[in-house]
Amino acid sequence: MTGEITLTGQVLQIGGVREKVLAAQRAGLKTVILPQENEADLSELPEETRQEITFVLAETADEVLDTALGNGASARPRPAHERQAASGTRS
Repeated sequence: MTGEITLTGQVLQIGGVREKVLAAQRAGLKTVILPQENEADLSELPEETRQEITFVLAETADEVLDTALGNGASARPRPAHERQAASGTRS
């Protein structure tokens, strides 16, 4: 994961996704965590890269940490409405 988070834990969009993902592939990484806002950038990647790497799209720092540290039940973050229901907060 590269990029920035806000003080409230929101993951911000990044630039250079193609270059960063290709570098991760060359380094042998199998999972890449990207900001949810960068989902459209995945279409710029070679098909081989998209098949070899698991992409996790995160909106919050909690999702990043759960994935990176293996604390989540799965490799995919829960949808926003499920997170809000679990935490008892609303947007």
